[in-house]
Amino acid sequence: MFFQQALTPRALLRTLPHISECFLLIQSHFKEKNYQVAVYKYEQEYFLLRDDGLLKTINRLSLSPRGDEEEILSAIEDALDANNYLITEEKCLLLDLRTIEKMGEEAQTKINYFEFVDL
Repeated sequence: MFFQQALTPRALLRTLPHISECFLLIQSHFKEKNYQVAVYKYEQEYFLLRDDGLLKTINRLSLSPRGDEEEILSAIEDALDANNYLITEEKCLLLDLRTIEKMGEEAQTKINYFEFVDL
């Protein structure tokens, strides 16, 4: 089962280190640049996903507070199988979040956070 939330960078900074499996899509719009990153966290591994099909699936599912966990996990798995990812470190993601947080209202930020939980 998964839960979807919209979080602020500050809330995500506090939450992320304590979660074992989640997916997040961060979208920020700055004056000069747009920033978009999709990250899948499993245990201590962080995967920066670069897959248009995954982003379309997530954008469609983000319109609903509940969705099909299998559809999200399947899209993530497809991206991983196609090698459409980079492995990154937690500290890099936390740095990005801290930077976005410092930008304040100058950065119009939307974070879609999906936490996967075994019941």
